[in-house]
Amino acid sequence: MAEPANVRGRSLNTVPSWPPLCCAAPRAVAMSVYVVRAFVQMRDALATNATILKRLAEIDKKLVTHDVILRDVYEKLRPLMAPPPEPPRKEMGFHTRQKKT
Repeated sequence: MAEPANVRGRSLNTVPSWPPLCCAAPRAVAMSVYVVRAFVQMRDALATNATILKRLAEIDKKLVTHDVILRDVYEKLRPLMAPPPEPPRKEMGFHTRQKKT
């Protein structure tokens, strides 16, 4: 059986090792992991913020609805909070039923 063709001295059956030799330094690997973790944290923070904003929008909608309802209740109770008008007093003295001309 024939050997596969070589490309730049490598056999086609071999898989290149990862990370390449230029990035195999422990410090470089640590920095790469650090950067990936930072992006994961940013993604989680954005997802959390989106959830919080959605919840705040729901609460705001409920508050507006409740505000309208409370305003209606207040307007209906307002006349009841005022003191009742005093009944008209009878005039003192002798009165006739005769019309005044």
